[in-house]
Amino acid sequence: MVYPRERIVGILTGLEDLPTISAVVAEVNRIVADPESSAADLGDIISRDQSLTARLLRLANSAVFARRGGISKITDAIVALGFTRVRSAVLACAVRDALDVQADPPLVQAIWRHALVTASTARRISEVTGLRDPEEVFVAGLLHDVGRLAFLMICPEPYRGCLGSVTPSRSLYDVERETLGITHAELGSRLLMRWNLPLSITIAAAGHHQPERGHEHSLLMSLVSVSNEAANRAGVFAGDPYPRELPWNRLSELLPLRESDLDRVIGTAKEELGSAEAFLGSLAAPA
Repeated sequence: MVYPRERIVGILTGLEDLPTISAVVAEVNRIVADPESSAADLGDIISRDQSLTARLLRLANSAVFARRGGISKITDAIVALGFTRVRSAVLACAVRDALDVQADPPLVQAIWRHALVTASTARRISEVTGLRDPEEVFVAGLLHDVGRLAFLMICPEPYRGCLGSVTPSRSLYDVERETLGITHAELGSRLLMRWNLPLSITIAAAGHHQPERGHEHSLLMSLVSVSNEAANRAGVFAGDPYPRELPWNRLSELLPLRESDLDRVIGTAKEELGSAEAFLGSLAAPA
């Protein structure tokens, strides 16, 4: 028998062997953060990567933005999408390419679909409430389950065993901790830290199942936590099909939401499914 202590050493060693994300991400972040930068500046960076250019053009012409083609230049695509959405799309492409999981394509697709619905729902809540920058919230939601993809690359068979052990009274989070010694939340946060992504995004991944009061990033963790569960209850889950209780005693102090509002948030998640599917299809690498 392999005990969790031995498992965790092997998993963390495997984490160091995972690819880093494209250097384009850091360059795009730098350009977007510079108020003096232009669409041409951003286009110069992106156009160095033919695959990324093709994907952003496809996204700009997609059903997500109700367009029927016509955008053929990367600078026009950047103007149409907006700087912050381009940054989110570039990051999503980079993470998909780095975590090119071959073990279980349907499960990988389900994880990305769940992540995108979580991200879109969190962004909608943030837009309505003004609590946080919507694109920061979107990125946090997009990457909250990146640890599941890492598990599938490092230890696919043990992780599929975890998925098969989930029950109404035993969540995937609990099974991971008991069986592997580390959860997808912790593993994902370690990976995001290794990739030098913003601390707020890293902490949101670490705490989306157990948002902490009084933490500097409590609000972001809470937005992702509620949106994650809303996506699950909307039927967009990835490995854990059972509804889980949310810590409303903590969340109610941070969010202008009551437990009775959850049905409305679930409705938002269902509404976001179509656009998430389109977004996901647009970001697939060209054949």
